[in-house]
Amino acid sequence: MKYTFESKTCTHMTITAQKTKDAYGAVRLIHDDRILDDCYFKYCGFETYTLRLIPDTSYIIECIRIHISFAYAYGTEHLLEDGITCLVFKEDALYEYNKHHLHMAYAQPFRNQFHFSPFTGWMNDPNGLCWFQGYYHLFYQFNPNSDHWGNMHWGHAVSKDLLHFTHLPVVCYPQIELLDNPGFRGGAFSGSAVIAEDQMHLFFTRHFGKEDRSWQRQWQVTCQSNDGITFSPERSCIWGTPKGVFYDFRDPKVMPYKDKWIMVLGGTHQHRPAVLWYCSEDLEHWTYQGVLLEETDPAYGVSECPDLFPLAGQYVLLVGYICSERLSTARRDTKYYVGSFDGTVFSPVCQGLMDYGKDFYAVQTMAHGGRRIAIGWNTTADDVYISVPGCANGTASLPRELQLRDGHVCSFPVSEVKALQDNIIFEGNAPAPAILPVGSPYCLELTVDEECSELSGILVENESESVEFHLRGQEFSLVTGRKSICCFPVMESVEELTIYVDYSLVELFINQGAYTCTRRFYLKDAEYLVKNLTLKDGSGRLKLTPMKSIW
Repeated sequence: MKYTFESKTCTHMTITAQKTKDAYGAVRLIHDDRILDDCYFKYCGFETYTLRLIPDTSYIIECIRIHISFAYAYGTEHLLEDGITCLVFKEDALYEYNKHHLHMAYAQPFRNQFHFSPFTGWMNDPNGLCWFQGYYHLFYQFNPNSDHWGNMHWGHAVSKDLLHFTHLPVVCYPQIELLDNPGFRGGAFSGSAVIAEDQMHLFFTRHFGKEDRSWQRQWQVTCQSNDGITFSPERSCIWGTPKGVFYDFRDPKVMPYKDKWIMVLGGTHQHRPAVLWYCSEDLEHWTYQGVLLEETDPAYGVSECPDLFPLAGQYVLLVGYICSERLSTARRDTKYYVGSFDGTVFSPVCQGLMDYGKDFYAVQTMAHGGRRIAIGWNTTADDVYISVPGCANGTASLPRELQLRDGHVCSFPVSEVKALQDNIIFEGNAPAPAILPVGSPYCLELTVDEECSELSGILVENESESVEFHLRGQEFSLVTGRKSICCFPVMESVEELTIYVDYSLVELFINQGAYTCTRRFYLKDAEYLVKNLTLKDGSGRLKLTPMKSIW
């Protein structure tokens, strides 16, 4: 296949592809009947190459015996502002989507409109959250080659307001050893970023292991950047696992503590889920300190994505947990522990769930502007997910500000999210009219004047299923279709309820984030509306507002 392409201001083109025949595949950049650059795909797996472009030049792109999963072009000047131009090679033409045209590419059914998602493929854990040189940086676990988990890359995007993100080039790639070993999986697993002396330091896990998990190896690496775009070659910073640690040893999160640096890692110790920690004076040489926390709940098998940070005079430790049944389809929990940390021992005095919906996982935080901001991965169960060509599987949650309230961690969307609200559809007394059609993603804000014995309403529905919520006594439930119901206790009067409904995601907040419930859903041919809102033995005020797309 041959395609025409105008380079404009672009200086590079990156192509991830897989050969489709036993013979090699190739991509050639042709100008005036001369091949100016080319690359060859030789392995059975997906390979990535970056080709040089001459600005303001007309090209013929010849694709030979390959399947392209992800491609983009970009210029090095003003890259943080302009981002990449995503390229989609179809049989009829080459389609180009820069930051101003992404709304055309993000139009598939179930594609969330005010939650960040990659252009294509699969996304899981947010990584490397930080503020650096005028931008919020969001890195994330990324598989551009499928809408399911696979060999991990680090995707990258930046924002000035935590809402509107600009896609940037992929930062980290799977090891070359994985290209021709279909029985193995791995890549660049989760990690974090810290800023020291105006330099960004990334820390993350390298993983290499068998697909059936019978053998695997995990170690920690680091790289640096002076501009947030180009990074030094990575090097190993923690190679061996400590005594008592077997396979699981990953997801480094680094924070400053007085005159040193602390790194927490997830995994197991003596086959129990545990958070491990290291200490460094220079971000280069790390010394093992031991087990920071060990979880005794037998329901949990492995800890992941820990995050330790100060909040309101205390210390908070966030930990994600994989269930004891390693291949279970059960959703995963993220717990918080609140207590004291003296540089040697973490002593928790309170703990709880970050989110009862369990589709808010691998939570990572950053500090900026006096706030502790958290973003989680909106995961979903495989038996619920519906694949759509051109779409992406996985989104980032709305950014939330964390606060301590009566010793518990509360989370509520950052104030910037209000800017996405469009013209008000309804504002008035509740109960409201029986049906309030919206037709698109929206925000429901309900204040309750009197204590209700029951509270309920329908948020999305089709002919056979619905997304709805119910409060009966002290039990709250969120139903997201026939296959999914989430129930949890609410041990205080419900005075306020805020619900964000996207095309396949609902984020629900009770009493300004004292209780939260996040859930993915997939309802075909659905109507987005508020229906049969009921406040038994009570009344309130309702505000209903459509949400603008971030694309």
